[in-house]
Amino acid sequence: MAESEAKYRALADNATDIILRFGPDGLIRYISPACRSLGLEPEDQIGQPITRFLAPEQREHLPAILSVLFSGADLDPTAPRRLYKLLDQSGREVWFESNPRLVRDEAGEVREVVTVLRDVTRTLAMEEELRRKRAEAETAAVAKAEFLANMSHEIRTPLTGVIGFAGLLEKMDVLPEQARTYARRIVTGSQVLLSVVNDVLDFSKIEAGQIELDPQPFDPKAFVEETVGLVQAQARAKGLELRVDVAGALPPAVCADSGRVRQVLLNLLSNAVKFTAQGAVSVAVSHLAADGGVLRIAVSDTGVGIPAEHADRLFRRFSQVDGSIARQYGGTGLGLAICKSLTELMGGEIGLESEEGRGSTFWFTIAAPAAALEAPAAVGEAGNWTLGPARILVVDDASVNRELVSALLSPFDVQLTEAASGGEAVEAALGAAFDLILMDLQMPGMDGLAATRAIRSTSGLNRATPIVALSANVMPAQVAACHEAGMDDHIGKPIDPQELLSKIALWTVRAGAA
Repeated sequence: MAESEAKYRALADNATDIILRFGPDGLIRYISPACRSLGLEPEDQIGQPITRFLAPEQREHLPAILSVLFSGADLDPTAPRRLYKLLDQSGREVWFESNPRLVRDEAGEVREVVTVLRDVTRTLAMEEELRRKRAEAETAAVAKAEFLANMSHEIRTPLTGVIGFAGLLEKMDVLPEQARTYARRIVTGSQVLLSVVNDVLDFSKIEAGQIELDPQPFDPKAFVEETVGLVQAQARAKGLELRVDVAGALPPAVCADSGRVRQVLLNLLSNAVKFTAQGAVSVAVSHLAADGGVLRIAVSDTGVGIPAEHADRLFRRFSQVDGSIARQYGGTGLGLAICKSLTELMGGEIGLESEEGRGSTFWFTIAAPAAALEAPAAVGEAGNWTLGPARILVVDDASVNRELVSALLSPFDVQLTEAASGGEAVEAALGAAFDLILMDLQMPGMDGLAATRAIRSTSGLNRATPIVALSANVMPAQVAACHEAGMDDHIGKPIDPQELLSKIALWTVRAGAA
């Protein structure tokens, strides 16, 4: 017994946590030497009330705590930790975590409580610091999102006029060839600027987990040929051969998000054309039935190639092979990082095979099970529209945007009414019936969301009229807010003329059918 007692006393005496025994009267029966951390001697504490350790504001709760402990009910081991603020001999506040256990006699009656007090002062301070840092990070994330949204709006708004009117200017038959060349340069430059804005926004969406996939069946061969056709002019201007190779049989359709696949493929194609001075760019497409169906696309070029020691840097954000490449070729260093994130989101991967001076092959895979190709929709298929007579209300505080919409719709039998504010839009909707309302969002006074709600609730003539947002606010939360306010669709600025005409035709046809 002496040996056993010595063994357990050695454990208690050398424990860094304070071991404490007390009875129903709240008087200390035993306290381990670790109490010296509070400036107390253990032999002086025997018979003293445990309240002497507690901070004054916590002492009033002790009777209730003792009542619970000695009630005989078993303690819940999953209950939140018990924290107590104690005072050491110098009056310093110290936080302890307590884990009480009941000691019962042979009859099952609770005779005393044994608890271990662990100093968690530093732990709580660290947790508080983490909470503060988390709050700061969340505030910074909100500020970043607001900044990106505002910058996107402020850049897209003037780009709407630049791209739109430059495109109209380029198509004028009476334009001298030199002026046409200048207009083409403006369109190209503004499209590059728009792609930079889109890259930054896409990456911010990926980081925030706001990218949602929309898998639909599509013909992989036709899809690749159409996408390659989008860079045909760039390749031709540099004298590059551009070809598509189909490896093996392809299913008539695969199911995946063709918009995101096109985004990845276009990025790889644009890079291949950009970094290839002579030779060819080829696209190889194949489909593997294994693992549920995998679509593999590879883009090969005869360009500058990439040193092996730098290849792994290409898929990191804001990273390029060297600092001079941005000056020579341009780019933000975000495109391949976005491609990597998108391919992984689509259940695939992306990789590179390259030799410096001999060209590169960028390849990617995505999960794409074979599917049945759906028949084209009779209504709603972009690009297959005949725009009939329609009465349209265009709401935008910027006159240049209203003028652009008017110019884009001038070849069609469309009667346009203009409103320069949300208030004017509501007033117009109360006085005349329209087949469609194109609504800007960010306007002084009454914005587009408030105007939409007002029209839906007060205008008998246009309560059910389709309302389509036409706005530079393109962040997911902003688009969601449009639908919540009662809008039917969204067109982002800068305006894509084909998208504008398609959606006008879609909603005016639906409104007529209704």
